[in-house]
Amino acid sequence: MGSVSASLALMLIGLVTGVLAARGLGPEHRGLLGIIVFWIQLLANASRLPISEAILVHANQAEGCNRLALAWGSYRVAQRVSLLLAFALFPLSSAVLYLILELYSAPFLEISLILLGLTLLSRTQNEGFLGLIYVLQDYRKVNTMRLVVPVVYLLGVIAAIQTDLAVTGFLLAHCVSMIAAYLYRLTQFPQKHSAIVDQRDCRDVIRRAFSLHGLSLTSIFTKQADKLVLYVASPATFIGQYIVAFTLLAPVQSVLNTALTTIGFPVFAGSDADAMEEIAYRMLRMAVTASLLLSLSISLVGPFVVTVLFGPEYHDAGQMIRYLAVATVLMPIRTAAAQLLKATGDVRTPLHSEFVYGLAFLAAFFPAHGESVLMGAVAGFGLGNLASLAVLVVALCRRWPGLVGLGWALPGPAAFRDILAIVIHRRKKQKL
Repeated sequence: MGSVSASLALMLIGLVTGVLAARGLGPEHRGLLGIIVFWIQLLANASRLPISEAILVHANQAEGCNRLALAWGSYRVAQRVSLLLAFALFPLSSAVLYLILELYSAPFLEISLILLGLTLLSRTQNEGFLGLIYVLQDYRKVNTMRLVVPVVYLLGVIAAIQTDLAVTGFLLAHCVSMIAAYLYRLTQFPQKHSAIVDQRDCRDVIRRAFSLHGLSLTSIFTKQADKLVLYVASPATFIGQYIVAFTLLAPVQSVLNTALTTIGFPVFAGSDADAMEEIAYRMLRMAVTASLLLSLSISLVGPFVVTVLFGPEYHDAGQMIRYLAVATVLMPIRTAAAQLLKATGDVRTPLHSEFVYGLAFLAAFFPAHGESVLMGAVAGFGLGNLASLAVLVVALCRRWPGLVGLGWALPGPAAFRDILAIVIHRRKKQKL
C-alpha cells in the first residue's frame, strides 16, 4: 500500500472510530476517554528516544559504513537504552496519570497504568523497527504498520460497544491494539545481520538520538499546547464536545495537507534553483485558497454534519466547529510553508515556528479563557498560527525575495490553474 492510500485509509478509519466512540460513550465519557488516552500518549512520546531518525541521519552522513549493519548494531544498543529510559520514567509517568485521574475522579487507574506500560514498550520497539525498515527502504511495511493499531482498535471499539463496557472497554481496545502492533513487528523484523559493527558508530547514534530527544520534546509539547491546557482546566463533557469537533475538522485539514505534500512537495524538491521560487509561490497560493474554501465550507455545513454523524447530544460540538474552523484556517498554510523550508534543508526554522506557536497559544489563551474556555482556545489557535506563520514567511521571503509582495496570500482562481500546472509538471518529470 502506498503512502497516500495509507494516509487516506487512516483518516477514514479515524473518522469511523470517532463516530462510534462518540455515539457509544456520550459526551462526558468520551471526554474522559480522550483525557486518559491523550496523557498516556503524551507521556509515552516524551519517553521516546528517536533512534530511527538518529540511525538515518548517521547512516547518511557516515561515508563507507554498512548501513544495515549500523542499523542492527544501533538497534541492539538502543533497545537497552530505550527500555531503561522507559522504566526509569514509568514511576513519574504513573504519578502524573494518577493526578489527572484524581482531578476528574475517574476510576480507571489500573487499566490506565497497564495501557501506559504497553504503550511505552510498544513505542520503544517501534523505534528500532522503523530505523531498520527505513534503512532497507521497505515502505510497504511501514505503511502496513501504520494501519495495524487503528484497525485493531476499531474492531475493539465495536466489541466494547456490543459488550457495554463503556470507558473500560475502550481502554481495553487500546491495550489490545498495542499488543497487536508489538506482535506484528516481531513477525516483520528483517533477518539479523551478522556483520561486525564499529561500536563508535553505535555510540554516535545513541548520542545523536539523545540530542534529537530534546528537539522532539519541544515539538511534542508545543504542538499539543491546546490539549495541555484544555485537558486539565476543562470539564469532561466540554472535552467530549471538543474532541468530536476535531474528529470532523482534523481529517478535512489532513486531506489538504496530504494533497499539498504529495503533489507539490516532490515537484518542488526535484526542481532546480531557478524554478523553486515560482513553485513555492504557487504552492502557498494553493494552500491559501484551498484552506479558505475548506474553512468556509466547514463553518457552513459543519454543525449539520456533526448532528447527523454523532447525534443530537453533540449539538455544542457543531457550534464549536464554526469557531475552530476559522481559528485554524492558517494551519494548512503553515504546513505548506514548513514543507517548503524543509525541502531546502532548513529544519530549524519550522522547529522554531512550532515553539513560537506554543508560546503564542498560551499567551492568547489565558486572557481570553475568562469569558469561556472555547474563546480561549479560539484566541490561542488564532494568535499561535499567525505568529508561527509569520516566522516561516520571514524565512521564505529571505530565501526568495519574490515572495515579499505577499501576492500569494490573495486567493483566486489562479490557484486552481496552479494545481493543474504542478500536476502536469510532475508528470513531465516522471517521463524524463
